[in-house]
Amino acid sequence: MMYQVRELDSANSVLYLQSFLVALRLDAVIAAFLLLPILLTIFWSHLVLREALYSKVLQLYLSLATIFISSLSMIDIFFYEEFNTHLNILLLQDNVFRIESIKFLWYEYPIILIVISTTLVTWLGHHAYKLIGQRISPKVSKWPVWISAWVLSMIFTLLAIRGGWQNRPIDWGYAMFSDDNAANQIALNGIFLLGRSAIELSSEKNLRNNLHFVSNEKALQSTRDLILGTNEVFVDDHSLSRKLLNPKTIKPNIVLVILESHVGSYCGYINPEEKGVTPVLDSLANQGIGFTHCISNGQRSAFGISSILMSWPVLPGLPLISQIEATREVPCIAASLKEIGYRNIFLYGGDSQFDNMQGFAKTNGYDQVIDQKDLPAHPGTMWGIFDHYLFDYAKGLLDKATEPLQLTMFTTSNHQPWEFPDAYSDRIPDFPKATFRQGNVHKTMRYVDLVIGEFMESASSAPWFDNTIFVFVSDHGLTVYREQFEDLRNGSIPLVIYAPGILTEPRRIDTPVSQADIMPTLMGMIGYPNEFVAMGRDALNSDGAFASRITNDYMLWLDKDMLYSEILGQSSGLVKISNFHEMHVSDVPASDSAYARIQNQYHAYIQTAFTQFKALGH
Repeated sequence: MMYQVRELDSANSVLYLQSFLVALRLDAVIAAFLLLPILLTIFWSHLVLREALYSKVLQLYLSLATIFISSLSMIDIFFYEEFNTHLNILLLQDNVFRIESIKFLWYEYPIILIVISTTLVTWLGHHAYKLIGQRISPKVSKWPVWISAWVLSMIFTLLAIRGGWQNRPIDWGYAMFSDDNAANQIALNGIFLLGRSAIELSSEKNLRNNLHFVSNEKALQSTRDLILGTNEVFVDDHSLSRKLLNPKTIKPNIVLVILESHVGSYCGYINPEEKGVTPVLDSLANQGIGFTHCISNGQRSAFGISSILMSWPVLPGLPLISQIEATREVPCIAASLKEIGYRNIFLYGGDSQFDNMQGFAKTNGYDQVIDQKDLPAHPGTMWGIFDHYLFDYAKGLLDKATEPLQLTMFTTSNHQPWEFPDAYSDRIPDFPKATFRQGNVHKTMRYVDLVIGEFMESASSAPWFDNTIFVFVSDHGLTVYREQFEDLRNGSIPLVIYAPGILTEPRRIDTPVSQADIMPTLMGMIGYPNEFVAMGRDALNSDGAFASRITNDYMLWLDKDMLYSEILGQSSGLVKISNFHEMHVSDVPASDSAYARIQNQYHAYIQTAFTQFKALGH
């Protein structure tokens, strides 16, 4: 609460204090789990270990428990600042322990202060325990009293682990007790959420049960109706495999630029109030196809890459490119284009093993993965070289290409620590009115935009320029808006398709799309002649308008101007959006016919995404 004080409303002071009372039940769950080993071993001091030895072991255990609670609680503060959510399964991914992440944490957060604070709290707790132990020394010699006390303690501990007598064990939704998001977040225990997400979201059995709403056949049919384009047909009655009707195939180069952390609300073509951040991207959007309501399917890079390259929605749990099914040649834009003679290259300015990008790309159709170790030595941040070096290298690859090339580029510079080369400083304004990240995100986005402009100007004179489709899309947004638990605007990202030699006239698409729609849209643009599997839709030849976004087990579904939200297996709601930029909404009652229609549609879509993904390669 103290760390997020700038987000609080003084009028809700009583509500914030109430948060602590609500939080006691979740705190009790963690305390009970940590006390359980003591209950299970308390008799050892009489039966196995000497009491003095057991006392020292107990002191050591309680000290370790104090370190555990203190460390995770402080990490939770910074995790929330970054992702607008408490600790969850994202913390347990392998990339957290990679050197880039460690450097980033050391650079960005007060690690030394955290260690000192944890040590101090542990020392104080240890001596407080000793002091209490000296003052309270019960001498109970009768075994019936011992056993009765132990049984009662076990009952209360197990009851605390469940969170009470209710039918189901308590879940994190209990902390969502008010309409004020800040009060709810104060009440939520980050350690509880971490344990819950690790158990629930990493278990395929739990996911399969939670994501099963109707028969798989019925869910598949609903999904097929939802994603089929006006110029497409399914090849059979039991799969997602489809093809174009009477395709007129062309084979232009495809340059797919995945922009790190670009925020949709800072792009002028989406939000006219921010005209100075991305003028180059805005110009390309106005000359090509500009999508004003593109939603990132997930919250982190690995999730965005999964949806962009696979045309698959994010599912609760780990990113799809990290799951074992991704070793079996899942649907991927590179694999599909390779069938018709394309060469596919994945280019990244950092370490491509981060988030399993290299392994996924090599397994699923990319002929070559080029990352920092393969590039000339250039300055940058802990995430990789500065982006202008990456675009220069990309230009060289396109100049040398002798066959149709699909080049996937992933930038790095628009990321904490929000640094850019000094050579660009005189062309980047200060953005004094920007409050988010003190305007640093505005600056690094402007740097990347300048680099895009230099790249496009250099490419415009190349012989391959008019025979190239350029796609610019962000991997995810940022937590700019914190008024709601999961504000859809944080997932708003730019999506621009620019192809001067192929597109006959500019278009503006104001209906919802997502990253999963990129692959089938490109298939339609080039007249792809073969069958392909995708869960997105051709955004240029489809009557649908939807986008799915999932953060852990919090699911959002945007259907035109209707936004459905659901905590998986718990609560759900539907609102109608009247103003997207201000997020003005009105509640839609569960009795409204739209509620059931949209809920059923989304359930079928996510169920199909899960069952079809698990079936890939079998």
